[in-house]
Amino acid sequence: MGSMIHLTLGRIELDWGKNGGFQNHSALFRPSDLIEIPYFYAADENDAESAALPLIRRSDTFSYRLITEMKEGYSAPLRTVDDDDVSGLSAYTIIRLLADNPCAQDLPVTWQFADVADGGWAPRESFNAPVRQGSRFLIVTEGTSDVQIIKHALALLAPDLADFFDFVDMRENYPFSGTGNLYNFVRGLISIRIQNNVVIIFDNDAEGVYNWERSTRLNRLENMRIVKLPDRSAFKQFRTLGPTGEHLADINGKAAAIECYLDAGSEPVVRWTSYDPKRDCYQGLVESKEAIASQFLRQKKLEPGYDYSGLESILTMLISECVSITEAAAKAALEAERPDG
Repeated sequence: MGSMIHLTLGRIELDWGKNGGFQNHSALFRPSDLIEIPYFYAADENDAESAALPLIRRSDTFSYRLITEMKEGYSAPLRTVDDDDVSGLSAYTIIRLLADNPCAQDLPVTWQFADVADGGWAPRESFNAPVRQGSRFLIVTEGTSDVQIIKHALALLAPDLADFFDFVDMRENYPFSGTGNLYNFVRGLISIRIQNNVVIIFDNDAEGVYNWERSTRLNRLENMRIVKLPDRSAFKQFRTLGPTGEHLADINGKAAAIECYLDAGSEPVVRWTSYDPKRDCYQGLVESKEAIASQFLRQKKLEPGYDYSGLESILTMLISECVSITEAAAKAALEAERPDG
């Protein structure tokens, strides 16, 4: 009969293939989703080895016994499986629709590929395919600390989405340090009409907002979003120090670098450092920012009592912008397929 391969949601068969004819669904899963899962086979009703199993009668002339074997395969709860295709009523469309049903979100999505791999129809490594490039997003920030913190926040707070994001390589000198350089880099990406999905993130301080504002006036690409770190109500009455002493002040757009979005303790303080004539305001810097960042980056898992709300606001904004890019691309594809007239 050949080797069969199945993608299932609970008891629903979403897709199947045989021998070398199948769609590769490994991008739906993370490497950690590779576990032992049940495979089901039919045995003849007179098979001696399965005689103890219940008989399943399909008709007056046909009956069989169901054998279950545990083999390698992918399995993940529906709520963690990410749909990166809206092309017709596909298996992924069904997954996306059912994912909105709270009653279905704990159903296992499984991919039973072992028989095809063991049968030699496809190499074992082909079932470890990453998220395809068209569904990935390149994140570019002002400096290395922003990248480190956002990457770690994804790993801790949104591990199911982390492999959808790429960051500028930091193994050597980070090439876009400083807001002015990032603005010029944005201009360069637009001029070459980069094909990757890109999200540019500026800090929410005086210099970052200035360059964010002038970047948004550029003729950006549809696959690009240019944002700054989000304003927060918690930053409207923030303890600050300056030449006139200590005051509570609004640091949104003036001093909210990414370290301010971490848990900085019970009494964080921003020190005003210089006047920015371009925006007629002072630029500020949170004190002990290296220690604040280091405390977060050392975390191996979510820690009780740590305030992640600032990071959650960043990830919410980031994911929303990526969804916006994907929706725009899907709309453009549908319009391109629409017949003339």
